[in-house]
Amino acid sequence: MVQDEAQRKVLHFFALSNSEQPGVFVIADAAADIGNGLDDATVYAAVEALSATGLLECDPPQGAVSGLTRVRITAKGASVAGPVDGAAKTRLAQDMTLG
Repeated sequence: MVQDEAQRKVLHFFALSNSEQPGVFVIADAAADIGNGLDDATVYAAVEALSATGLLECDPPQGAVSGLTRVRITAKGASVAGPVDGAAKTRLAQDMTLG
């Protein structure tokens, strides 16, 4: 399901985001802005691929992903991503603050 490192990082970001605010959509740019080593185009491609497999949900659901596309992890995506630990939550909060 998760084909490469970029998809893994993006899925993990949305799993962490969901653990902080369950069910809330986050703009795709947030995943690119946290210093995960991925450029915008790579993040958007990963979001598109993960959405196509049902691991992420995009709003709007059709079309190309952009920085303003709203994204959230699905239950299927959360099960693939696995549990989120407290240290990862802290790092995400710090990255989003510094981002």
